[in-house]
Formats: sequence, structure tokens, C-alpha cells
Amino acid sequence: MTEHIPEQRYGPTSGVISGIVGLVVCAVVVGLAIADGLTSTSVRFILGAGASAVLIWAYLLRPRIILEQGGRTLLLRNPFVDRRVPLAAVKVVGVRTVTTVRTDEAAYDCVAVGHSVRKVVRGSGPGGGLGGRWFGGAGTVGGPPPAHRPRLNEMSTQDAMTEQVLYAADQARLHGHATEPVERRLALPELVLLVVFLVALVVAFLI
Repeated sequence: MTEHIPEQRYGPTSGVISGIVGLVVCAVVVGLAIADGLTSTSVRFILGAGASAVLIWAYLLRPRIILEQGGRTLLLRNPFVDRRVPLAAVKVVGVRTVTTVRTDEAAYDCVAVGHSVRKVVRGSGPGGGLGGRWFGGAGTVGGPPPAHRPRLNEMSTQDAMTEQVLYAADQARLHGHATEPVERRLALPELVLLVVFLVALVVAFLI
């Protein structure tokens, strides 16, 4: 019987506060520009703030690593490109400044979960030992699959994500889940909004 794997979401480990503050600043700029009257200058400010808000959202708040319901796929959500990786194909997970997920065919990065450059440099030195290490699933660097679920409440976000993904990957292989091709999908809402704002901004400067 296949063990139920609940959905797990791992959001950005850095930049969240900056992202929220940035969106608030953009909203304030738009509000002030509207209150000042819709002149050509205020319209440019509004469009610039809109484009900035999309970029702030995409790079600082949108990225996620999602262990999807049912324990069959892992969604790596980046600023403008998402990849859905079959868990049964996941062999190694590494966390440095970004998370890298390796299969037999390729490696896929996700900027959502990572360590600061300072921590990675310290961790790579003598006696260091943090998320710069690589953890493998069954038959790879990490050895056999764990007998029990990892105790996520006792770990950092980086380690909890790594252990949970590897555990789910081992379970997926154990129960014979298929290893379909990796699905690549563009973040169309963000891309369309950004293009609209940028094109409109260029037009606003030309007229």
C-alpha cells in the first residue's frame, strides 16, 4: 500500500521582508501618482511601479519548492519558469545558495530555498557542514532510504526540505511510480504583465 505523502510547500528562505516592503512602496507610488492627477509623468511612474512590482513578486516572493499532493511530483517554481519533476527520478538534492535537484538525466535549480553566500563559504571550510553538502536517495550518495519520516520540526527549512524530498523520492521508487519526462512551464501571468508594463512604459516615454 502506498504511503500518503501530504503536500509540502517551502517558500523563499530570504528576501521575503524585502519583497513585501518593495510591493508596499510600489503601491504607495501608484497611490501618490493617482492622487496627483493622471499626467504623462504620473502615468510613467505608475507603469514603472507596476513593472517593478512584477519583478519583486517574481524574484522575491513567487519561488517555491512544492512536494505535490500524492507524493508523485516535485514542483520547482522559479521567477519565470516552473519545472515539475517526477519524484521517482530524483536521486540527489543539494542546497547551497540555491537548491539543486539531480536526476539521472539532468540537474534542475530552484532559487526558493538556499543559504546565504556567507554561510555557504563558512560551511565549505574545515569543520563546516551545512546545506552545501549533497544528500542522495537510495543507491546514491546518501545510502539506503530512511526507515521513518524525518523529524521536520527539529530541522532548519533547508534540511527539512531536503530530507522530506528525498524521503518522498525513496517512497516513490519503492512503490514503482513512473518517471515521466520533466514538465517545463512558463509563468505566463507574470511574463505577460511584465511585457505589458514595459511596452506601455516605453510608449509613455515616446509620446
